[in-house]
Amino acid sequence: LLQITLITGCCFALVQFIFAEEIAIFIAAPHLDNTIRNFSPLIIFNAQTTTQLAILSGTKQFKVTAKINTVTGIIIFFASCFGTYFWGLNGALAALLLSFVVQTIISQYAINKSIPSNDSDTNINVSFKDIRPILSFSLPIALQDSLYAITHWMSTYIIIMISNYHEVGIISAAA
Repeated sequence: LLQITLITGCCFALVQFIFAEEIAIFIAAPHLDNTIRNFSPLIIFNAQTTTQLAILSGTKQFKVTAKINTVTGIIIFFASCFGTYFWGLNGALAALLLSFVVQTIISQYAINKSIPSNDSDTNINVSFKDIRPILSFSLPIALQDSLYAITHWMSTYIIIMISNYHEVGIISAAA
C-alpha cells in the first residue's frame, strides 16, 4: 500500500514539477512557478503521511496517531511562524514540508513497531478474485476524496479569480 502511494505521489509530483509554469499561469500567479516546482515533493510526503495514518487507524493505533499529530502540529506551528516571518510563502511551505517529513518518519516507525515485519498476517497474498471486493469497497471512498479535493481546488480558484489570495487565506483560517 505504501509503495503504491509512493509511486502515485511521485507521478503527481513529477507532473507538478514539469508543468509548474503552466500551473502558475492557470492560477494567475506566474511569479510562483519556481515555488510550485520546488515544493512538488509536498505531494509525495502528504500522500505518504495520509496512507500511514490510515494504516495506523486500521490497526487501532489511535493514541499513537494522536501523539504523532500533536508532535507534527507543534513542529508546523513554530516552523510556520519562523519560516513565514523570515521567508514568506517559501518559508511557510518549507515548514509544511518539514512537518510532513517528520510525520512520515515517526509514522513509519510506529507502523514498524505495531506491525512486525515477520508477522505472518502481514504477508497475505491477494488473489485475483479478492480484488473485486477490495475495489468495490475502496473505489467509492477514493472517488469521494477525489471529488472533495477537486471541489475544494476549484472553489479556491474561483475565489482567487473573483477576489484575491487574502480572501483565500481568511477562508482557510476560518475552516
